[in-house]
Amino acid sequence: MTKKVVAWQYKNKVKQEDISKFELFAEMMDATFDLSHSEDGIGKEVDINIFFEQDEFLNKGAVEVELEKISDDYIELDPIYEHDWQQDCVTSFPAIEVGTFFIHSFEEEAPAEKISLRIPARMAFGTGEHATTKGCLYLYDELKKKGYKFKNGLDMGCGSAILAMCANKCENVDFLGVDIDLTSVDIANENLVENNIASSVTIIHGDGFNDPEVTRKAPYDLVFANILKNPLLEMSRDLVACLDKGGIAILSGFKEIEQKAEIINKYVGEFGLVLVDEFNQDSWSAICLKKEN
Repeated sequence: MTKKVVAWQYKNKVKQEDISKFELFAEMMDATFDLSHSEDGIGKEVDINIFFEQDEFLNKGAVEVELEKISDDYIELDPIYEHDWQQDCVTSFPAIEVGTFFIHSFEEEAPAEKISLRIPARMAFGTGEHATTKGCLYLYDELKKKGYKFKNGLDMGCGSAILAMCANKCENVDFLGVDIDLTSVDIANENLVENNIASSVTIIHGDGFNDPEVTRKAPYDLVFANILKNPLLEMSRDLVACLDKGGIAILSGFKEIEQKAEIINKYVGEFGLVLVDEFNQDSWSAICLKKEN
């Protein structure tokens, strides 16, 4: 029986100063970029993964040629098979503890005092290993410590829906998750079922703020957007417009030194949001913003 290829993977070690060019390439190709391990210090190598979803528009050979131009190596993408990667990933990542939250595979048990989230797949963004996901969870956890309460949330570019699910489990927030990548949406919906929260979290395949469901459910008192710098800038007007007065936006997916100031200038300087808190790790940033007017 022929196995179905659902994606192609590029996996390599690169220097920290070279991460941005691979990240930009992934963004241009509408591919999933994951930085699975990092070490502090310029010149240290980090492990990156780029997943290119298999469809009728993907030219594997052309992708390999373009990757060779920025990597200076011979590139041959590795196939990711439909059933194999799901099964292999059940136990492939260590438990992740961020504040109140404990994100783990099926093989582990969460401490009784933690909010448990069981995640069987890691192909899409959002297993929590990446510093940006950890940053979003940390900032949300800090808000809860300060007494913030939320009722209606949006997870824009939700990936595997880690952020929406954590907030829902923490305080039963109704959440809408949106992603343009169909594979991520399928994984997210599987995760909802596995965690018994499919009734209060809805994940849809849609084109960001252009999807009418996003407008219909607005305004939101909590918005997560853990994506990349350019999409965050492009959607800034729509994101601020859909945020309720007093609402919170937690944004991430951008570099601390090269990109954070540009994001803050757009959301704070141009649109008047207030910077409440920030989280920086492994050269990545997450920021917490409030809409006061």
